[in-house]
Amino acid sequence: MFWKPSPSGSDAVYIQICRHYEEQIRSGLLPPGSKLPAERDLALRLAVNRSTVQAAYGELRALGLVQSRPGSGTSVSDSMWEQGERQPDWIRYLSRRYNPSSRLQEAVNEAPREGVIDLTQGELHRSLMPLELMERLSGELDWSRPFSYRDDPQGDCGLREALASHPRIGPSLAAKPDELLLTGGVKHSLGLIARAMLEPGDAVAVEGPSYLYAMGVFAAAGIYMVRLPVDEEGLKPEAIPELYRRHRIRLVVTNPTFQNPTGSTLSLARRLQLLAICTELRLPIIEDDPYSLLGRPGWTALPSLRSLPGGRERVLSCGTFSKIATPGMRTGWIAAPRALMAPLMAARHASGLTTSHPGERLGAALLGSGQFDTRLETVRAALERRRQAAAEASAASLAPHAAIQAALPEGGFYIWLKHGLARSGLEVLQECMEQGVAVSPGELYGERPGWMRISVAAAEEDMIAEGIRRAAAALERLAGKECHRNKNNRGRREDRG
Repeated sequence: MFWKPSPSGSDAVYIQICRHYEEQIRSGLLPPGSKLPAERDLALRLAVNRSTVQAAYGELRALGLVQSRPGSGTSVSDSMWEQGERQPDWIRYLSRRYNPSSRLQEAVNEAPREGVIDLTQGELHRSLMPLELMERLSGELDWSRPFSYRDDPQGDCGLREALASHPRIGPSLAAKPDELLLTGGVKHSLGLIARAMLEPGDAVAVEGPSYLYAMGVFAAAGIYMVRLPVDEEGLKPEAIPELYRRHRIRLVVTNPTFQNPTGSTLSLARRLQLLAICTELRLPIIEDDPYSLLGRPGWTALPSLRSLPGGRERVLSCGTFSKIATPGMRTGWIAAPRALMAPLMAARHASGLTTSHPGERLGAALLGSGQFDTRLETVRAALERRRQAAAEASAASLAPHAAIQAALPEGGFYIWLKHGLARSGLEVLQECMEQGVAVSPGELYGERPGWMRISVAAAEEDMIAEGIRRAAAALERLAGKECHRNKNNRGRREDRG
């Protein structure tokens, strides 16, 4: 039976219509891209005024559930990027914002790993983690000091001093120990920043594509993400003034070095331009910097945004041990202006009081061991071999079905591939899994179909090339299916003609 709103219901008719379609969208009955009835047609079917349907569709747009384009009507949103105007009446619902990639994320997380080469994980292979060194150092820690709620509210003083003075890390942080707050990692850091600096309904500019799209940190806090375009030189700073004017963005978030997922590095010219524009607009910059220590041997790191002139007053820099040691340490940090320390500490207190005290003490011991730099060079060399192996395998196996976008990254974990097939990320993942390899489709990062991310960090080194060959076989099968489908569609059109 066709659903109709109740004129005598406790809610206004337009609210009933909105909730009806909201339930269908969130349950998956109306998947991303599905067309909603035209406003005039739905008004006739429901026996209501067209203005009532317009109000209902407006509320759905405010929730991020649908998008309307001139000449194309209204359809279920296929991304979380903020594009149009928002209606603040529904701010209380923003924490429940629709995530069209949630099913794909679940499929990636739940995919069986038996016999599958995993090219999705953003962590080092266990052979590259300093596990033996950490085991030895853990035995040398002072366990007589209690792990107390009343420990330093900014985190272990020894680690903050080690970070600030370390010859590789300290210059990029450009911070004294009292300008550092220790956290449980980058995701925790971003959550604290959102709690301390933003309100539900605010908008932030985020690189698109970006791993932040999939993390859900901002969506969970009721924050809108506005897409900031990226090319081979990183984000495009010249786009920021228009985003500020149109969406009133409150801050800019960037992963400037070996960006996840594209591998791009923000050029020095653009770093200076970004800082100048944000200074003029009085916008803070969040610099997510987990990969800058992982450039190829001999690569000269660009100065961090925070270390540039004026950066200490404008930039909050986030780092972590997850990419250079092991995610299980659950230890990261924020370098921020002193004026922000009190609200950040209050946010940390409200989110769980303390972080990992053993992880913090182990981090300080690791940085002060005298072996950290040696281990880091080993990891840099290993990642370079892996990137080269992936590039060679891609050139040999993927063409013409996919190609590395722009130049091979000079560091980091990831390679960004364009395959160009008009197939959903779920289809790509399922076909790859059947061939015995797991990849990350581009939709996870807010990109349109036709892209995928390869991680070279977590798999066995000698299995990376084989994993890419398997991905190539999957893409070839999908290309064949697409060709067959297009041929059938042409045949049907000719028959109708």
